[in-house]
Amino acid sequence: MHRQSSGTTVAGKALWLVLLIALSGVAGHAQTAPRNSQKNTKTVRQLVENFVEVYNKPGSIVYPLYADQLDWIEMPSGRRGGHDELMAALRGVRQNLTDLNLTVLSITADADSGVLESELHAMNAKTGAAVLTRVLWFFRFAGDKIVMEHDYSIAPAAPKS
Repeated sequence: MHRQSSGTTVAGKALWLVLLIALSGVAGHAQTAPRNSQKNTKTVRQLVENFVEVYNKPGSIVYPLYADQLDWIEMPSGRRGGHDELMAALRGVRQNLTDLNLTVLSITADADSGVLESELHAMNAKTGAAVLTRVLWFFRFAGDKIVMEHDYSIAPAAPKS
């Protein structure tokens, strides 16, 4: 792996840059995200862990984890919308990829928001090729349901020789 003089990998710096951009984007959209006054009965960490658990179950569907009113953005594709648009995107993912599995790298949570840093492992349904993507998920919860999800996917860089 190529290292810069500070000891930080180029890939590591790129990930932090994307994280900073993502955080600024989430902050910029915070006013437009649906607000729900319902309190969560679980901690946000528990809700994020439950999301991962449900996501990783073979044949499991995550649709019930989402509120009817939802703010969704997927980057770098730029897809966005509400509940219906996200559900259509999730169905597409489940048709094109098999053996989906999230590996948790970190979870950061506060009273109603959480960030999940993960690696998504899957198989391409058409080619059988392995898929590996780093995904940062920014969530807001109300009433134990996801009311905001902003996803940022990054394909790992090939190792330098």
